[in-house]
Amino acid sequence: MDFVTPRGRRPSEAPVELRRFGVAARPLEFLGFLLEDTIQTVVLYDSGVLVNVPQPARFALHKLWLANRRPVTMQARARKDLAQAEALLEVLVEDRPRDLEKAWAAVGERREGQIREGLERLEPPLRKRVAGAAGLELDSSG
Repeated sequence: MDFVTPRGRRPSEAPVELRRFGVAARPLEFLGFLLEDTIQTVVLYDSGVLVNVPQPARFALHKLWLANRRPVTMQARARKDLAQAEALLEVLVEDRPRDLEKAWAAVGERREGQIREGLERLEPPLRKRVAGAAGLELDSSG
C-alpha cells in the first residue's frame, strides 16, 4: 500500500514521516487537486465507514497527468494509470459529462498542458469525446 501526501512547494521527494499513523508518505505533486471538492461515500466494512474520496472526474484527469509524468522505469505503472483513466473517462463522458467540464476548469494553467499530453495517449474516439465533454478544442489531427 502506498501512502502519499501533497508535495506542495517543497522540492524534495524524500518521504515525510506521519508519526500519527506510523508510516512514511511519499510527497506527490498535484495531489491537492484530488483533495479539493471530495465526495463522501461508504466503505463496506462491518456497519460501514464513511470516507471522503476524490471526485471521479478529478481522479481520471489526475491519472492522465500521472501516466504522462512517470519515468521510463515506471512504464508498467504508467500503463495502469492510463487504463484506469480510460475506464473512468468512458463512463464519465456518457453519464457525467458536466463533471468532466468542471474538473477541467479546476485544473489550472500550470497542469493543463501536461494533462493535454496525457489526453493525446487516449484512442482518438475517446479523446474526442472527452474533449467535447470538457469543452476543449483539439488540434486538427484529433
